[in-house]
Amino acid sequence: HAICPILAIDAFCFFLSDHRITIAESFLPLIPVYLYAMLYYVMVVVIGEENGGWNDFYGFATHVDVRIPMASILPLTYLVAAVLRRLHNRLYDLRRQREADLYREAFAGTDVRKAIAALGEYQGRAQHLAVVPVPLRVIALMIRQGGSDCTQEEGCSIFVENYLRAAKEPRGGARRKRRRKKASAGEEAKP
Repeated sequence: HAICPILAIDAFCFFLSDHRITIAESFLPLIPVYLYAMLYYVMVVVIGEENGGWNDFYGFATHVDVRIPMASILPLTYLVAAVLRRLHNRLYDLRRQREADLYREAFAGTDVRKAIAALGEYQGRAQHLAVVPVPLRVIALMIRQGGSDCTQEEGCSIFVENYLRAAKEPRGGARRKRRRKKASAGEEAKP
């Protein structure tokens, strides 16, 4: 009851940040709290433990006036959701800014098409998957931060083309032999 919620909050704020949380989405946590509060009220107050209902294990109906928890639990739940939303969005913005700075530095003055082709070739050699995982967000960032006239569609097709070409190449020893052969041919041609 303590470790799992803390780990879930940690994962939500620090690792699972693919979009900003809107104000409307921050009201979603109220739904299960409201439904559980209604069920709890019916089982504890309306039915009662003596008639087959639940024991008031939180003490919301027996130790305090029922109206106090009813008036405070939903606002407190929203307060927690709003704080987590704010933390999540700040961390999301920081990550996006760092990512943008990294891509701006890495691709300033370079040909974005060549960089996308190299990324596709690298992943094609490394993965060999039946379904090509196109990193749309990365390609979009590369194009935007690199100041290229390349469109996202063109970038994706360059990635896929190079991914498939690299995935068809033989793995392991044959590739190394080919590189050695090219290297030795280049060394012989120099003198």
